Amino acid sequence: YGTDGNPYGSGDGIAANTTLATTLAGEDVTNDVLRVESTFDYETVAASQTDQVMGTTGEAGDLVNSVKCVTSAASVGAITIKDGSGAAITLFNAQSAANDNLNKDNMNWVSVDGGWKLTTGTNTTCVVAGRFS
Repeated sequence: YGTDGNPYGSGDGIAANTTLATTLAGEDVTNDVLRVESTFDYETVAASQTDQVMGTTGEAGDLVNSVKCVTSAASVGAITIKDGSGAAITLFNAQSAANDNLNKDNMNWVSVDGGWKLTTGTNTTCVVAGRFS
């Protein structure tokens, strides 16, 4: 208490008057949670893989943040990702020549059907970053 009886100390008390009605850093007001981010894991995916599971087992709630792929020559087939047993989502179409600039960043997709699964074409390798089970 300040000498004036103020429970926040001397002065008007405004600087120390913070309530939970104030939004905190990291607070997701819509979902009424505080989001605390951790570092991402990553999975490497070799060329010509079909439905490689991200993580040990993969499960609903896994998050994919980014996908970086490199083709060493012309590739056959698109690079796709699936949410569990859901339909394939095309990330990149087949490439007619080598390409080291196939990037999807800040996706922040959360799976609802199961673990994420990536399929690569020939001559294409990928690194997928996220939080995987």
